[in-house]
Amino acid sequence: MKSLYFAKCLDDTEICKVGRAIAFLLLALLVSLPCGSVQAEEGAVAEEDLPFAVVNGEVISAQEYQQTYISKARSTFFHGAPPEKLLNRFRVEMGQELIDGALLRQEAKRRGVEPDHEWVQKRLDYFEGKYARRS
Repeated sequence: MKSLYFAKCLDDTEICKVGRAIAFLLLALLVSLPCGSVQAEEGAVAEEDLPFAVVNGEVISAQEYQQTYISKARSTFFHGAPPEKLLNRFRVEMGQELIDGALLRQEAKRRGVEPDHEWVQKRLDYFEGKYARRS
């Protein structure tokens, strides 16, 4: 009966906080696992096909995590890779960014938030014009 009481006491915000805490703990566990390649054998699943995380049914692939990690590392660190002492923290931050993005997309969809297509087109036109003049 206690579990039913616990569920009744949580509102949407608290459930979201609990879900994020659980996702963060799972992310920390995943990051602490050694990164190695999966040897190909008959019936084996390729590493890039494995999910990095599943957020309320939305799959974040290991390949998406890897691409985000590489891109962010190149733009953040001088040599394109985080220093050894920052490696684990950087991995967790990258994973948390992907999870937060999934949660934000899901919440926006739930609330019916739509992009402002006119504003987006104006920004695209601005950047196209800006960079077209350079070439």
